[in-house]
Amino acid sequence: MRTKIFINGLLLFLFVIFIIQNMAVVDITFLFWDVEIPRVILLFITFVLGAGFWALLPLSKLTGKGKD
Repeated sequence: MRTKIFINGLLLFLFVIFIIQNMAVVDITFLFWDVEIPRVILLFITFVLGAGFWALLPLSKLTGKGKD
């Protein structure tokens, strides 16, 4: 139990360091849009979109399983 708490605390600590180091504002230009947001928000949005697309992708097509 203490090991799990230690690992979770360590991951939280590393996550906070990651957030602090990536607070710089970046410019994003796409077609006619021009947005300034912190880099950590951009990374989070990119991660969420990637995870969402991955969740929509059926794994049976990737592995070849499910073919009868």
